[in-house]
Amino acid sequence: GQLYRYTGQSVDGLIQREKEAARPAGPYVFWTAPAKEATEQAPHLAEKSYNDIVEMNFLPQVMTFGEYTRFFAWFLWATGQPLDQNTWTLTGSLDAGGGVLRGDWVRGRFYLHWYGRDGSDGGIRFRQVVLPPLS
Repeated sequence: GQLYRYTGQSVDGLIQREKEAARPAGPYVFWTAPAKEATEQAPHLAEKSYNDIVEMNFLPQVMTFGEYTRFFAWFLWATGQPLDQNTWTLTGSLDAGGGVLRGDWVRGRFYLHWYGRDGSDGGIRFRQVVLPPLS
């Protein structure tokens, strides 16, 4: 597959890391439900915008864009199927303009896009993660 992104900017330079929830220093393991579509994994996060997640103080439990790309690669390797063929996953990561980074699979390519912070829709969801304790 290929990567499509809405900007020519490097993905590393795109993410506002200081706005992401705290994560363990160095390599770490995270757990998440192995659901192919985001809507299957977190029904309790249905119709929630990024702003809703922040207000609920749930951001630390939401998958970041970096975690999502790692999970996407693992899921593709383990099952032979890509994630999010019918839905989008919103992440807890913001781009330089303040948009919420999201990913999905369209026509054989991994798509990196952004979504408004106050937007919500039935076909998009956040994915929940469980992390080791921060030390």
